[in-house]
Amino acid sequence: MMKALTSRELFPSIDGDARLSRRFFINRDINGGGCDNEAGWLVVYDQPPRPACPWEMAPAYPLIKFSASPRAESYRHREVLEADALAIFLKYNKQL
Repeated sequence: MMKALTSRELFPSIDGDARLSRRFFINRDINGGGCDNEAGWLVVYDQPPRPACPWEMAPAYPLIKFSASPRAESYRHREVLEADALAIFLKYNKQL
């Protein structure tokens, strides 16, 4: 279970960071401190970013990376995995 996050820690966005081709972006710190220090829970790339960090390069896109732990992980860490698909399910409360 992911812990509750403060706005200082969290950069959640479906649009993500468009200048870096990052979509569905949930990152710990948008400034990141460079390629070696970027950490988060989820990032989806729809094309190769320019300039790209080494961990953003892939043979094909879209690329989905996610933290396998409940913590934000460095995207170059072994606890960050790649997914084949991303599904979003919504359930509406009809009693409102």
